[in-house]
Amino acid sequence: MARTPRALVGLLALVLVGSAAGCKKRVGGSCEKGEARCQDRTTELVCEDGKFVETSCRGPGGCVENRESVTCDIAGNQPDSPCSKVEEGAASCVEEHRMIACRGGRYRSVPCRGPKGCENEEGKALCDTSIAVPTDPCKEEGLKACSQDGKDVLVCQNGEMQAGYRCRGPAGCESKSGKLECDMSVVGLDDPCDKTMEGKNACSLEGKSIAVCRASKFVVDEKCKPGTRCVTKGTSLACDKPGDAGS
Repeated sequence: MARTPRALVGLLALVLVGSAAGCKKRVGGSCEKGEARCQDRTTELVCEDGKFVETSCRGPGGCVENRESVTCDIAGNQPDSPCSKVEEGAASCVEEHRMIACRGGRYRSVPCRGPKGCENEEGKALCDTSIAVPTDPCKEEGLKACSQDGKDVLVCQNGEMQAGYRCRGPAGCESKSGKLECDMSVVGLDDPCDKTMEGKNACSLEGKSIAVCRASKFVVDEKCKPGTRCVTKGTSLACDKPGDAGS
């Protein structure tokens, strides 16, 4: 039996070819790449490195085998339960803001904290991860998200969302049309910044200086003279007296 490409949703379909459907298969038995069987209502046997291994099908659809295909519903699989290499990336929305996904040999509960939540649509589990908290699981290294309070950017590192940098400007952090925007018109000295910001300027939090991103953090670029403070003027900034036009 050989698999078709796996849809990233709870009900996973496989095509049966080759040996007869009635042939008894078991864990550890030899198999061909893509071959699969239902061992019972909640267990599927899939071919991994030439041997059959078990994978769970604990969703309401269970494991169903017919003359043409095998389907395995993973929607009820528990976090931290094992999954095979074949299942890697398989996912299903299980709640409005959560999906279950096979990552690194284990099923993981993945929050979908963004406003769109989680939806199974056209063969894919669409999980809105535009909002996250530290330690949320993630799979795309460098992926960014806004914190729940809209004041920080988090970055995917080593499979978890981690603190990235602050968005101290009045607009904070926001995801618009799939693009993350972080207002860094105001920064704290020693606030972190990434390499894409190298050489970029911002007003210091106290307004006493113009800061610049150098070597992954903001440092003083120019101190404002007494009686002046750093203000933004459109897309530029300068040290001006309070109340000056454009400040």
